[in-house]
Amino acid sequence: MKTKFDQLINAQKRKLDMCEMQIVRHNNEIAALQSQISALIDQISKMQIPKGGSFDVFLQANARKRVLVSDIDSHQARISAHKAEISKLEALYRTLYLEYEKLKHIQEKERENIIKAFKKRESKELDEIAILLHKKERA
Repeated sequence: MKTKFDQLINAQKRKLDMCEMQIVRHNNEIAALQSQISALIDQISKMQIPKGGSFDVFLQANARKRVLVSDIDSHQARISAHKAEISKLEALYRTLYLEYEKLKHIQEKERENIIKAFKKRESKELDEIAILLHKKERA
């Protein structure tokens, strides 16, 4: 049974779905960044510091290590930004979900009122038919 709230509920459901998709997207980004961090940590652990040779070779290895650490730090900063965005989206999701549930509740009440009015009208019509049949039997 359709009510005037169907379109509102559908629009609210779409908002919920979009919010949920954004949360999933951010979680996927976090997982990808964590995977990249793990790969960078593996690279750092496999690096060997030169034990001999010129000082320039040592400086290059040390610079490479600092670049990898810097990359890890930037990835961790991006993860923090994604987590902050997820927190905002989760708060928005809770708000949207409450509105969605309110609309569903209002729609259910509207349906109950429609059914109640229909039954009342049906009862009146049946009473009228019974009265007409009773009058017809007397005549």
